[in-house]
Amino acid sequence: MPSVKIIYSCSDFVVAVKKAGVHSAPLQAGESSSALSCVAKDFPQILNVKGKKEVEGGLIHRIDRDTAGLLLFACNQDFYHHIMTCQKAGLFKKEYFACCRFIPQCPEILGGFPPSPIFHGDITQSANLTVSSAFRPFGPGRKQVRPVTENSGKFSRKKASIKKGTSERGFLEKEGRKKQIEVSVYSTNFIIEKVEDKRILVQASLSSGYRHQVRCHLAWCGLPIIGDPIYHPAGISTKKAGDSPCETPLSQMQFFATGFSFPALDCSLEKYLSNGEEASPSVHSFLISPQEIASI
Repeated sequence: MPSVKIIYSCSDFVVAVKKAGVHSAPLQAGESSSALSCVAKDFPQILNVKGKKEVEGGLIHRIDRDTAGLLLFACNQDFYHHIMTCQKAGLFKKEYFACCRFIPQCPEILGGFPPSPIFHGDITQSANLTVSSAFRPFGPGRKQVRPVTENSGKFSRKKASIKKGTSERGFLEKEGRKKQIEVSVYSTNFIIEKVEDKRILVQASLSSGYRHQVRCHLAWCGLPIIGDPIYHPAGISTKKAGDSPCETPLSQMQFFATGFSFPALDCSLEKYLSNGEEASPSVHSFLISPQEIASI
C-alpha cells in the first residue's frame, strides 16, 4: 500500500496525504522514500521549483515525519511565491487534530517550559483556548523546542527566535536593562472537542507556524499528544516503563494535519488584505478527517 496519496492536483499545485513515518522531503539529495519523491514521480515539475532548500523543490506545507496528513506542493514558481506572500500575511491557515492525555505536570516532567499559560480548569468540552509564545531550540541536537514568554529565564529569552516573514512580532524585556528583545510570536488556537476521562480530543489551528508548534504548545498546556516521542512524558528515554504517570507511547503519534486554506493565485492579495476575506471569495480549502488519513 502506498505511503502517499494524491487527493487533488491542478496546474499550480498538488495536495497529497502522507502516512506517519514518512519524511515530507528528502534529508539529502538522492533519497527516494520521502513524500516529495513519491509525488514527483507523477508531477516532476515540483522538482524545478526553487524552494527553501534545493532538495525540497516546491514543498510548501511540510509536516513532521511522525505526523500523518496533508501536504502542499507548488508546481511552478509563481504559485510558490504566492503562497510565501500568503504565509507572511497570515493568510495560509492550517488545521490539525490531536488525541491527548491530560497530564498537568507534563511541562515540569519534560523541563525547560515557562509557567503554564492556562488554568487546568479551563480544559473542558467545547472550550476555546489561544496560546501564544516565542520559541527557542531545546535539548540535545536542538531537536526539540520550548515556548518563550516574559516569564521565561534570561537565558531562554536570549535564545528566542526571530523568523523572517512572520506575521506577528513581540518584545521581551531584557532583564536588568531597558532594552527589549524583539521576537517572533506564534499563536495556536485550541478547541477541546471531547473530554473522556483523561483522553482529550483537540482541534488546533494557526496561521503562522514554527517547528513543532502545536505539539509543544499542547504539552505546555498539560495536554501531550498520545504517542508523541519527545513531548509526551512517556517518551523520555531516561524513564523506565512504569515510572511515567501515563501510558507507554503508541507506535504511531495521534496527531494529524487535517486541513489548510489559502487565497487563490488569481485573486488580488492587495485587495484581499485591505478589504478582508469578503472582498475575495476565491479561496482554496482542503479538509480531511483523521479516519480518512488512517485509511490510506
